[in-house]
Amino acid sequence: MPPLRMMLSNEIERARRDRTTQLDDLRSQLHEIEREQRKIEDEVAGIDAKAETENKKLNSGTITAPREIQALSDEIDALGRRKRSLEDDEIELMERAEPLAADAE
Repeated sequence: MPPLRMMLSNEIERARRDRTTQLDDLRSQLHEIEREQRKIEDEVAGIDAKAETENKKLNSGTITAPREIQALSDEIDALGRRKRSLEDDEIELMERAEPLAADAE
């Protein structure tokens, strides 16, 4: 192989390896974001289940003490705030993932 052709071949191979490394890095970052999203989704599902249970208790009429009713209501409010915070975190993850996914294509 002539020297110029060999140099071009080496450059092409180096560029291919660099691109493969970049793609691997992007995929790794995307995988980590997806893992974080699944974790958040699982936590939100747990919060939803707990809030549903607490709401049923609150609306069942079995709790009559005002202090208990207030505590249960406060707990439901806190669960709602936590859920909103997690959903905001999930949106941020999606925003981080979007350009990475575009670059990986």
